[in-house]
Amino acid sequence: STGLQNRGLGVRVPPGLPLKLENWVGVSEIEHGRNMSDQKHDLLTVGTFGLWDRSRTFLTQVRNELERVTWPSRKEVYATTFVVVCTSVFFGIYLWGIDLILNALVSWVFQNFGAA
Repeated sequence: STGLQNRGLGVRVPPGLPLKLENWVGVSEIEHGRNMSDQKHDLLTVGTFGLWDRSRTFLTQVRNELERVTWPSRKEVYATTFVVVCTSVFFGIYLWGIDLILNALVSWVFQNFGAA
């Protein structure tokens, strides 16, 4: 079975997540298919090439992720912007009205009960 069963409630508890060992620079061994000693050796030989190589790899990964992004159309951007502006105006007017009511209430309390 993939999980434990709580006999009292009949609830299945999934097993714990597998441990993932990260190396010193935050990239898992499984992703690069290299062992830890190779990666430590890379860290010891940090120089101009290592920095440029890691930077190039990072930027390549960023570009690949950006290609997977589903960008909204111009119409969708206009629609969501309109909703945000209308919602902001609505809540601004609503909170202004609540502020006026509470201000009048506090002023009334101070006037009727002789506070400073």
